[in-house]
Amino acid sequence: MCPNTLRFLRNFPNVCVTQHCLFSAKEAAIALRPFYFAVHPDRFAQEPDIQTRNERALQVFDYNLSVEFGNFKNLDFD
Repeated sequence: MCPNTLRFLRNFPNVCVTQHCLFSAKEAAIALRPFYFAVHPDRFAQEPDIQTRNERALQVFDYNLSVEFGNFKNLDFD
């Protein structure tokens, strides 16, 4: 994809460009649902090291999604 197109698409916070595929924040939330359930810290209560690591990783991941999509956290994952 040409750099000018990428610059243009960055003006639209609800659209993400991944390998020439445009999708909304809601579509991303639906696609990421299995990932969130697999690594959610609550699933690792018996293993505190993994729980802490997953919690920190999800915080970084959520921050990156919020930068890309705006208010990503308010989307419904259920």
